[in-house]
Amino acid sequence: MFARTGRVKASPVLDHPALPPVRRHRLELDLARAPLPGAELEARFGWRRWRPELTPVISIVLHESFRSGLDAALIPALATLEGSDEMVRNTAANCRFIPEGAWLIERWQGRSTPALPCGAILCIEAGRGVVQVQTLGVLPEFRGRGLGRALLVRALRSCRALGCQVAQLDVTACNRSAGQLYRSLGFRVRQVFFRRIEAAPGSAIRDPENAPRACL
Repeated sequence: MFARTGRVKASPVLDHPALPPVRRHRLELDLARAPLPGAELEARFGWRRWRPELTPVISIVLHESFRSGLDAALIPALATLEGSDEMVRNTAANCRFIPEGAWLIERWQGRSTPALPCGAILCIEAGRGVVQVQTLGVLPEFRGRGLGRALLVRALRSCRALGCQVAQLDVTACNRSAGQLYRSLGFRVRQVFFRRIEAAPGSAIRDPENAPRACL
């Protein structure tokens, strides 16, 4: 079920010459046995299940969460709203997409004011019984409230209810806040690899290790 143990596997550097290579970790969680906590939210925050009509909202959330950070250089689609929208639409159209693992958090403003989108998560099937967290983002103004943890836990619980036994995700090694969150939930490093990135036109990213990133 989750018998892989031993040394962490290291992969070669991908051939994309430009900036210094960025160290990435593939993390895995024994989802079948993990004692996942609750996914409670602060007052006035609420959940929205995946629906196709939420695609534009989720696209904006993910773009705004990552556009000025290192992740937008690693995943160029997130650098533009058009690219983010295309990514979300392609993900939803993929036969491996898990609708139950896609969630949006909103902050309620009042009866006469539209709710504010705050964070979103998308998941896909990466193999039989394996769920992969494709994208998880929280808008800068809503970070530090536990929304990233809540999104991840909610998605993992939903996928476990479908029979998923293993969860995977990739994280940049220097993104310490995200790494701490994942480790606190039981994720462990299973593979180390490197990505060479090319900064988008006009980008100020010169030192990947100290570039801004989407903290949760």
